[in-house]
Amino acid sequence: MKPGYFISLTLLVLILQGCVPVRYANRIDHAPLYQEDRLAWPQVTVFHAAVEKSVLYISIPLEGFMHDGDTSVMVRAGYRLHPFLGSPEVIDSASILIADTAQSAPQAEMVVSFEISHPDREDAGLTVFIRDLRLPASSTFYAFASLVKEDINNRQHFMICDENGLPVFYPWIGKDRKYMIRRSFHGEKQLFVGYYHKVFQIAKPPFVYEKDIVFRFAPDSLFSLTLGPDGYTPLFSLDKPGIYHFQADTSVREGITLFLSEDGFPEVNTPEQALKTLRYITSQKEFDRLMKYGDCKTAVDSFWLKRARQDPERARSMIKRYYGRVEQANLWFSSYKEGWKTDRGITYIIFGPPNHVYRDKGEEEWIYGDLQNPLSVSFSFRRSENPFTENDFRMSRSPAYRENWYLAVDNWRRK
Repeated sequence: MKPGYFISLTLLVLILQGCVPVRYANRIDHAPLYQEDRLAWPQVTVFHAAVEKSVLYISIPLEGFMHDGDTSVMVRAGYRLHPFLGSPEVIDSASILIADTAQSAPQAEMVVSFEISHPDREDAGLTVFIRDLRLPASSTFYAFASLVKEDINNRQHFMICDENGLPVFYPWIGKDRKYMIRRSFHGEKQLFVGYYHKVFQIAKPPFVYEKDIVFRFAPDSLFSLTLGPDGYTPLFSLDKPGIYHFQADTSVREGITLFLSEDGFPEVNTPEQALKTLRYITSQKEFDRLMKYGDCKTAVDSFWLKRARQDPERARSMIKRYYGRVEQANLWFSSYKEGWKTDRGITYIIFGPPNHVYRDKGEEEWIYGDLQNPLSVSFSFRRSENPFTENDFRMSRSPAYRENWYLAVDNWRRK
């Protein structure tokens, strides 16, 4: 559970029914990316190891490709390189067959890599695919990413590694583990690490306008790590929750970032965490009353039992579903703050998985309902420029969402 970059992964399922609006025709629907209870969860990251060589790493959770108790897997993983993201032209491609007949252990993860030759300093586009060969071709997972080489201080010129030197695919780390940072071929002797300790507010409902938050970039503290001749820092561990921003050049804002959150993140594993996330489906007065309970577990239990009409089994079902969405929001939408606090997080928790998702140039459009239905609800999110993350998306808010919001919240409270 844990992206150094926000690179989307999706099962390509494009079924055109009836009269689909022209602007959606021939576009990839990314909705499968956000479906609940999805087992196959490949992750990818890119590292520019040399001027003419980039390395693509793909993490494949083998459990998602096992069938009917058979713990062997058979998948094909590969990539296609394009002049730019979205271009149909292919300038390079490669794939590998993974036939694991040694009966993989559940929860096992396999990391494969490809060297990509791309001598131009210009950006390019990548399509990564992972196909389960024991299922129809439509059961292919896709990842789409920009290959950004020109800016030598961006995230793709750094790589987070574990103690074995393997890439870490998520930037949300644990304080009991050791890490190192690999820097590409630029010859620096050290990395500068800025530490930021912030408590961020939760998202507002979609009909409430928010001012853009100006993040103060000055760190609360600063330290450095030595870079060895091989481009790696020594192993290190972090123990204070917050944001750690690693840079080779402090005169620019770009670098790579690690986030140390509460224990167990992205899971919700304490009553305190469970209580905080109830704010989205409670009134201010009700939430304040819950916060005054002497025991957070008692407060959470009393809230859900009341919603479930004192039926413990029904309450457990509601709890599993609600906090499952909170955890998924943490996994998919975390940026400089926890995913459940973000605009996409609040939308996913309250409304659930969107029926359709379309992406274009740093934007996402979520549609609840059929494409051809004028009563469908659509949310738009735009990526915000943020030196810490590429996963910071802000919602286009509107008073028109008020009625749909309260209907969705009432749905949670009546279940």
